Amino acid sequence: MSGDEGEPPATINTSYSDYHTGVFQPVAIMGPIAPFPDGPKPATMESSIFKSGAVTAGPALLDYQSNGRLPRRIGNRDPHAAPHGVYQCLGQDRWCAIAVKTDMQWEAF
Repeated sequence: MSGDEGEPPATINTSYSDYHTGVFQPVAIMGPIAPFPDGPKPATMESSIFKSGAVTAGPALLDYQSNGRLPRRIGNRDPHAAPHGVYQCLGQDRWCAIAVKTDMQWEAF
């Protein structure tokens, strides 16, 4: 879900699936051409931008099917990092992005 909590969904100005497809396709292509102990095998590879993008919805769909929970809009936060967000600073239109995921990052911060 995109956007801030309590607000309507935010629009994304790009096709998120295009980025995922660019990551997944090289891996899909490498599979058939990887060396096999008894020689290469014929292979067919197909893909779709929809499938590449749908993988990002998997955790939310599974949580809804298993627990009945709808995803929430969390803005710039990350459920696996703290602190994580974009924080307003002193002055007009001044912001600072902070993301800390590990103890080592926290100590450095």
